[in-house]
Amino acid sequence: MLMGDVMEFAAIAWVDDAMSFVSWMFSVAGAVLVGGWQRLAEVQSRYPQLLNPQNLFGLMGFVFAIWKWWESREARLFRRFESMIERQEAQLVKARSDLLDTINRPGPGLLIKAPIFAEKAVQRVLTRRSSSDGRLG
Repeated sequence: MLMGDVMEFAAIAWVDDAMSFVSWMFSVAGAVLVGGWQRLAEVQSRYPQLLNPQNLFGLMGFVFAIWKWWESREARLFRRFESMIERQEAQLVKARSDLLDTINRPGPGLLIKAPIFAEKAVQRVLTRRSSSDGRLG
């Protein structure tokens, strides 16, 4: 692609396409803004009492209240999700330690059934231990 210090034209042709797309996007955005501003001026001239400072500040307060409600809702959802994960993690840690205690120090009548998702080597060990006399050990 590089020939000395000069790039081939095909290597930078996409830049022209990207620049034309960006300029088109700016022209569309400008047309929307101008049209919106003209519409707002038309509404203001037709209904002068609609866009007075009191109504605008009331509208801003309403929008701010909705925004704060949404933020608190999202924060509450994340806190609930975090507490749920902490509870499940604590249960998993307890279950793992109970299982390891049972495997390391089996008692009479304790049977451990190998879980389906256990690796083959773990399944063989658990099967060999539990098939000897009905308990681990």
